[in-house]
Amino acid sequence: MAALEATETILEDTLTIGDGVIPKDWIKVNLNEGYYVGFPREPRQKKRTGRVEWRLKRNKYEILVSIADLEREPDFALDMENRPEKEVYYQQILKDMAIPLKGVVEVSEPFLSQGIYEGMRAVIAGEDFTLHTQLVIMGTELYSFALILFDESKPAYTQMREKFFHSFGKDMYIIEQQQDEYE
Repeated sequence: MAALEATETILEDTLTIGDGVIPKDWIKVNLNEGYYVGFPREPRQKKRTGRVEWRLKRNKYEILVSIADLEREPDFALDMENRPEKEVYYQQILKDMAIPLKGVVEVSEPFLSQGIYEGMRAVIAGEDFTLHTQLVIMGTELYSFALILFDESKPAYTQMREKFFHSFGKDMYIIEQQQDEYE
């Protein structure tokens, strides 16, 4: 995988957003283990064995976040000893995402999430939609972030895309260390 850099995105309206920043008037949704993401409105949460999803549907867009336990997903199971390069694995997931949507993976590029996790950003285009996605594997969990736009002609939707993807962050926890009983 090519060398990756952690960067911040500058939007057309000069609004600068760093990773983990929840935009004003958005809702912070706690995912798990301190991770969170922002939604413009309250999403619906759905739990299934090995997977949790948060979804927000609107007329012009849909936002979906899911966390899949790859040890419980037979279609996406990771063979930790014989696992292919992550980039190859991500490309296969993107192809699997595009097929039922009758879409085409137009762009995909590696990136660093949280400054340390190798992920993949991609655009899948269909007849009447554009799906922007970020995939990040952390341990045995696949974090999938998707924004489906049915109208990309307005700059507000481009800005929403950037705000959504850059809202993914992790709260820092301070772990209180217990004193050793022998001290």
